[in-house]
Amino acid sequence: MTDSSANSETTIPVGSQSAWFLTTDQILQRLSDALAENREVRASLPGLKDLLDDYLDDEVDLRRVEFHRRLLRVFRDAPRDATYGSLLAKLEGSERERVARFVDDDAATPDECGVGFEHTMSLGVREHLRDMLRGKRVPAAPGPRGLGRVRAPVTTELYPDEVLVYKDTEFHNWGLTEQYTPVYTCIPSTVAGVQRIVRYAKSRSMGVRCAGFLLSRKGHPPSLSLSRSFREPRKKGNTLVRVGVAVTNERLRRWCVASNRYTLPVNTIMVEMTMGGINAPICHGSGIGQQTLSDLVRKVEYVDANGELRVVDEPEHLRVASGCFGLMGVITHLTLEFAPMTYAILEAKHVPTIRAIPPPPGMSLEDIPPALRLELTAEERKHDQEAFERHATRDYYNEWFWFPFSDTIWVNCWDHTTDEDGVEDYPNEGAIFFSFVTQFALNVLQSAPILRDFIDKLGLNEAATTLIGRAAKFALPEKRVKTYLNDALHFQRGIQNVRVLNLEVSIPLVPAKADPTKPDWAIVQKAWWDAILKCYEHSDTCPQRMPLEMRIMGSSDVVMAPQRGNHLGTCAIEILTLYSAKEDWVWYAQEVLDGWMALTDSEGRKLRTRPHWAKQWKEFRVDGKPWAETLRADVYKDEIAEFKRTLTNIGRFHGPLGGYEELIRLQTV
Repeated sequence: MTDSSANSETTIPVGSQSAWFLTTDQILQRLSDALAENREVRASLPGLKDLLDDYLDDEVDLRRVEFHRRLLRVFRDAPRDATYGSLLAKLEGSERERVARFVDDDAATPDECGVGFEHTMSLGVREHLRDMLRGKRVPAAPGPRGLGRVRAPVTTELYPDEVLVYKDTEFHNWGLTEQYTPVYTCIPSTVAGVQRIVRYAKSRSMGVRCAGFLLSRKGHPPSLSLSRSFREPRKKGNTLVRVGVAVTNERLRRWCVASNRYTLPVNTIMVEMTMGGINAPICHGSGIGQQTLSDLVRKVEYVDANGELRVVDEPEHLRVASGCFGLMGVITHLTLEFAPMTYAILEAKHVPTIRAIPPPPGMSLEDIPPALRLELTAEERKHDQEAFERHATRDYYNEWFWFPFSDTIWVNCWDHTTDEDGVEDYPNEGAIFFSFVTQFALNVLQSAPILRDFIDKLGLNEAATTLIGRAAKFALPEKRVKTYLNDALHFQRGIQNVRVLNLEVSIPLVPAKADPTKPDWAIVQKAWWDAILKCYEHSDTCPQRMPLEMRIMGSSDVVMAPQRGNHLGTCAIEILTLYSAKEDWVWYAQEVLDGWMALTDSEGRKLRTRPHWAKQWKEFRVDGKPWAETLRADVYKDEIAEFKRTLTNIGRFHGPLGGYEELIRLQTV
């Protein structure tokens, strides 16, 4: 059956019928037609119809750079919407000038605008720092005795040697899912400063909570060096590297590229996060041969509940300390096992949705949206299945991105080599700048009232989501390049500037009935396609406005890791949306989660599917109960007991000053 045909007996989901039947281009054509019929709206979004028409015209070679330039011009010139100007004003001076030049000048290329471009701090963090430095709710008075001094309202230096203290300054996390106002917000720049803060808090029965949104002191080199630990790496040829927890992935990346000797073999995509921030919640990368970042930790240095500097390097203790969520104390340094530098060969591809990850056995063609159907031979289906399994089991790194209502999937699967001939640092300044521009464009799209009003008026939610998805998809790299392994892990920049909400679970790969030595890939394929069908089912409101993503990775030895015990590997799968869709998100994500939690193995047994600790999970329910309750009472019951027992043993190992038996008792209560 081809894209244009449809079975008359097909059951159409509850949502918009157009999304079910129409391809990406047909949905965007519908948006263009609506603009043609409404002169007032067309005038309020000048140039949008022409942009869509050129994009849809096979005779026009509209490249992704020009797509984003013209898209931003629509909102720059919008007579009744100031979104573009207000968001542009929030950028730093140099960033603002570069973006404006790119948008205004047809001849301005990303490479020209990107010369000397450097951006590693999210806009939300920057605004928070500005508020603090302007003296927002900060008294111009001496700080608490023994702790430091309150920062004067007027200052330009962020990182002096002493502890800075701000009073009653609200903190929120990136996704705005956690907000609180501590009595004091303290910014130490030394380990001694951390110790001073902990001792002050203890003497006054106050708690200490770490938030990794500040970096190491501006202009100073990162705390990062080859370690002289007495312990040897577990794998021959590897080395140990001591890293301060305030070191960002970007600084670590530059250090690895400059030395061209060693690299972390696995990492998250974002370069803006700190090493402490990605280690504490047991973050991960991709590749069935890779474990979590916490599995690479060989030593933890931290300040305990009494303000004493401690070290954990016993293997059994590290299985807890390396992923302890900050419950052990204030981590100051990590020693991790690095591998020799290798080089990745990137060549991401856009593959038809039905072919990149084939529907699972038992899913009929009528169950699949006609927009995604292709007429395939048995040989082609066999080839597609083998290609998917090969990427999942043999490639060093793998991931699949599907944007809502898209008829293609972005497949980013690659291997690595020790041959460095032809290697280049990637992405270059121009590509990084273009990533920044595309994320800026996404913020404009999700924030512009004029676009929301137009979509609501005409009931074209799936068209707006498709436009956003197309813009985001254009931000993904397409060129073939050979680059440093850690560059390949951080292939995309600027994504921290688009606030999103996301739910991710780790689904264990379980034995196939026909061959218990191999995973049952049908479960993975069902999880993937269930999420796609759920998106179509609710295309009338489009709660999901960013991609469905999936990575296949290994297991973990860390006690609280979601991947622990998954000996055949783990499927890390997640759904994302823009923050602007927050009102419709939780109920929608709950429906997707219900499907994932209902998955069973070939014997009908429910899988031990677990949440990614750094994503959303506390809002959801499993088996009719709050997810936290089922995790505590069942799925993580044994691990929690082991976790607390090991923390207690660490405290006893450190002697009477450890203070952990009392800490564990309080946590238990």
